[in-house]
Amino acid sequence: MVVQLERQQVAIGEGAITLNLNLPPDHKINPLIESELTLTLDDGAGQTAVLAENTTTLLVRFAEGSGEIKADMTLYYCRQGAEALCFIEIITWIIPYEASALGDRFEISLQREIAAPDL
Repeated sequence: MVVQLERQQVAIGEGAITLNLNLPPDHKINPLIESELTLTLDDGAGQTAVLAENTTTLLVRFAEGSGEIKADMTLYYCRQGAEALCFIEIITWIIPYEASALGDRFEISLQREIAAPDL
């Protein structure tokens, strides 16, 4: 699944991309395999964080002008108490941004509500 966000207005300089996950009741991130959030920046540079909590933040630098960040998430999650019953959520966010001296935000938040699988 690909999600195209609206252009985000941010301040020039150090900033962050924060992912907030909302898992279904009685589900958790699978600790037996690494779930990841990977950012690819305008210049091709990238960074990856392992998702161990429902909130993960990666630091970025917003250069003046417009740009685009791609955020790829691969999440492995399981029903608690039934680790044999696990699921995968794969999503890509396309995040266009405009960084200027007028920007007052230093963080872009990604929200992902994960519905309980229909079994």
